[in-house]
Amino acid sequence: MSLHQAVLPKEVLEYLDVKANANYIDVTFGQGGHSRLILEATAPEGKVLGLDWNEAAFTGASSLKNLYPQRLTVKYGNFADLDLLMKSEKRKYWDGILADLGWSMDEIKTSGKGLSFQLDEKLDMVYGNAQGDNAWDVINKAPFEKLLMIFREYGEERWAHRIATRIVEHRKLAAIDTSKQLADLIANSIPKRFHSHHIHPATRVFQALRIAVNHELENLESFLGQAKNYLKPGGRLVVISFHSLEDRIVKKAFRQWMKDGEGKVITKRPVIAGAEELENNRASRSAKLRAWEKL
Repeated sequence: MSLHQAVLPKEVLEYLDVKANANYIDVTFGQGGHSRLILEATAPEGKVLGLDWNEAAFTGASSLKNLYPQRLTVKYGNFADLDLLMKSEKRKYWDGILADLGWSMDEIKTSGKGLSFQLDEKLDMVYGNAQGDNAWDVINKAPFEKLLMIFREYGEERWAHRIATRIVEHRKLAAIDTSKQLADLIANSIPKRFHSHHIHPATRVFQALRIAVNHELENLESFLGQAKNYLKPGGRLVVISFHSLEDRIVKKAFRQWMKDGEGKVITKRPVIAGAEELENNRASRSAKLRAWEKL
C-alpha cells in the first residue's frame, strides 16, 4: 500500500496549535500521516491516541509505533462511539482532537468493496462494522424514493431522477451486482453532452451511496456532540471535510457552541489548500478545514 499523503499538513499543525509535550487524539488515523506530523511536533513527551474504524488502517501503523512506542497508542473504533472508546483511557482531557473525513485513494482502490467506479468489484461499500444495508442492498432493493433522496441529498446529483429511474428499470430484469455495472448504468443515464471532462459521471452517486451505507453524516454529528467534552480549556477541535454536507454540519455545530458560550470559532471561513499543495496533491482540492477552541 502506498503512503497516503496527508492533506493540509501545515494547516493542521497551525490550527490544532500543536505544542511540545502536548497530547492529541487523531480520530481518523488512517495510514498515520497526520499523527506522524503531530508526534514530530510534540517531542519529546507529547502523546497521540489514534483511532480508526477500519482495522486494516493499522497495518501501516507498526513502523510509526516502532518510532514512538511510548508516545503512540492506536485503537480500533468508530469516532461516533468516542465516549465508549475513551472509557478505558486514563487521560480525560486533551490538548486537541483532529478528524480528517476524507477517504484515501488507497482505501477506495484496494478495499475490494466496490468503492471505485474504475474497478469491477461486488457492490458492498461497508466500512468497518457499519450496520444495515450494504450498497448492493440499496441499489437492488431500495424503493425509487429512497434512491432519489440519496442521490439528490448526499450526492447533489443533477440527474438523480433519471439515474434512479434507470436503476429501478434495470433491476426488474437483472440484479446490478458490481461497481462497473453500476458505473456504466449511471454513465449511460446521463446524456453524453453533459459528461464532465474533470470527473467521472458516476462520482457523485458512488459518493452518495458510500455516505448512506456507512451513515457518515450521522456519525459525524454524533462525534461532534462528544468531542468537545474531551478538550482542555484552550484545547482545539479541527475537522477536515470533503463534502458540502459535512462542512455544513461542522460549521453549524461550531457556531452553535460559540453562541452557547462554550468556545470560539478560530476559522471564520474554511481553510483550503494553497497553490503548491493543490499542484502536488489532488486529494486536497475539496478539503476544507475548520477549527474551534474550547473556553
